[in-house]
Amino acid sequence: PALALDKAIALTMATTAFKVSAQARNQANAQLAKALERVIQPDGGHVSRNASRLVDIALDLVPLRMSLQSSRSPVPSALNAAIERIMPMLRLLCMGDGGLACLQGAAPRTEDMAALFSADLSQGRPLSLAPHSGFGRLAFGDSVMVVDTGAAQDCKSTLGFEFSHGGQRIIISCSASEAGRKDWCDAMRRSAAHSTWD
Repeated sequence: PALALDKAIALTMATTAFKVSAQARNQANAQLAKALERVIQPDGGHVSRNASRLVDIALDLVPLRMSLQSSRSPVPSALNAAIERIMPMLRLLCMGDGGLACLQGAAPRTEDMAALFSADLSQGRPLSLAPHSGFGRLAFGDSVMVVDTGAAQDCKSTLGFEFSHGGQRIIISCSASEAGRKDWCDAMRRSAAHSTWD
């Protein structure tokens, strides 16, 4: 699904750079819609439940939409809808320091998050519960807690959580491995790599 989405994004981007027929543009839009439906959950989360992958997709989709708008090309409804679902989901997963909660193998990605939020004109509120993706957020004043509420069959770290106050992370989990090795990535998604309620 990830490769299909990359190809669909590239194809849609090409329709803004080159003169193409309406039929070719419609086909590109249809491929993009189909690829997004496979990867983005109804609540805006990524099917893998790894928020770092969601950030990667957002970093492709937001500039794509800006390019379409700049070229005065129609923005596919599926593209708009995906971005409008993704941004509140990323806000749900955002800790007090502006980075992602490091659940399910995610990394903080603080600079990327800041770039995405600066481009988000809606400045919408975060979700408090993402039932399809399996995450919840509690916030009071400057305190934020993000909890992994995923079902046991979909989740290797049920009830993992992170807590921050202001810009300080107080209860944390292990971040993603920069080495990118599959065995380490799998290990970072397990309960032993998280602070949990268990």
